Amino acid sequence: MRTTMGTRRSARVVVGGALALLGTSCHSADPHSPDETPLDNIVRIEGAHGTVCAHRSDDVPTCWGGRAHYEIIGDDEPASEGRLDPPSLPFEHLEVVGNACGLYKGNVYCWGRDHGDGRLGYGFGDSEITLEQALERGGVAIGEPIIALDSGASSHIGTSQVCALGESGDVYCWGFGSNLGYPGIMIVGDDETPAQIGPVELGGRAVAIDTGGAGTCAMLDDGALRCWGNASLAGGVKIGDDEDPADGPLIELGATIHAVSVGDGHACAIVGDGEVKCWGFDPFGALGRPGIAGASPSASLEPVEIGGRAVEIVAQVESSCARLEGGEIMCWGSGSYGKMGHPWHPSCEVYGPAFYSCSADPSCCIGDDETPLAAGPVDLPEPARDLVGLSAGACILAESGGVVCWGGSFFGLLGDGMAPACSAGLEIGPSCLVDPRCCIGDDETPTQAGERAWVPLD
Repeated sequence: MRTTMGTRRSARVVVGGALALLGTSCHSADPHSPDETPLDNIVRIEGAHGTVCAHRSDDVPTCWGGRAHYEIIGDDEPASEGRLDPPSLPFEHLEVVGNACGLYKGNVYCWGRDHGDGRLGYGFGDSEITLEQALERGGVAIGEPIIALDSGASSHIGTSQVCALGESGDVYCWGFGSNLGYPGIMIVGDDETPAQIGPVELGGRAVAIDTGGAGTCAMLDDGALRCWGNASLAGGVKIGDDEDPADGPLIELGATIHAVSVGDGHACAIVGDGEVKCWGFDPFGALGRPGIAGASPSASLEPVEIGGRAVEIVAQVESSCARLEGGEIMCWGSGSYGKMGHPWHPSCEVYGPAFYSCSADPSCCIGDDETPLAAGPVDLPEPARDLVGLSAGACILAESGGVVCWGGSFFGLLGDGMAPACSAGLEIGPSCLVDPRCCIGDDETPTQAGERAWVPLD
């Protein structure tokens, strides 16, 4: 789940400009290879749901939050203790949603809990394996070298899937639910491998993929975009449950598509000269257009007003964020637990539609009755070089090479080791008002939070 304008996220999207390179994920439009090594040698970050990983050049990643380890890192110890030491590998890409999968030299290794639903992909019905055991197995059997990896899950509809892009341009998915893209198949990887099932039928060669709770989108080598999964992704028609994605409609947005990111009920793309267009359904403003809770993808779809050229895009749970070419971050959607980075009213602290609504308290959301441009960029201590969107917040790789996070510290997201009580989970998590250590961005901006917003990685 990244890409960059004029270049892109290699195995992630530095969303923005040129078409994502083969082997990248679909969020960014500018390449993630800085001309100069950051001061602390962190070259990029990535994350999903409640886990963030920082990659140093030629080194194993450091991860904090939940699920990359067999314990939560960052809740009662600093994020620096989350280094995936040997027997780990210097993974080129990590995906952590429900369990963890890492990409290294064309092979995919998955570890964690399976629950018999195929999310590990080994076809043995394992209930749980360690990272060391995953490495001993030699990787998930997919049938060809893999160049990009992504994953997504949705508790609302009961899906969890991992998708991999092969050197040939074929896409393979495993896990459970109706978003896998194989007609009539609800589980892959429990008693068969992805190689035995074969690739998803796309009707073309993919050059980038992005997977979220709503499903998966693949950018094809002819510039087309094909999505499958929830009906919200393809204009109201669920694709991939009883037909091949190749038989579904192509996504038309009226301009060249450079990058795409899939959220829980919506998706956003960078098109043309850095414009952002979002479609699907979200009542919290995640589409970024005032008064619009649902929209179908089309050439006439209006862009989100963000005040600049986007180079990276992330669609999250009930929210979206874009990185602009100047390093500014624009976010819109639900402001629960401070994940917009704009201080909000106390009634917004409880997560989920059962507890608050944008109409009841407009301060809870951005994009519902104002444009993201009207709300302005997130107040950051430094311009951003990279962006990660999470269920309850976001993180950036700052210009100087440090990592800044904001939102709720569930599963140790903030990585400061100061809030063990905050790891209880989103639905039953503590109040930001009762324990201010649990959140950044709720009653202060990331800049105003000072050192608290900087993740301790050394």
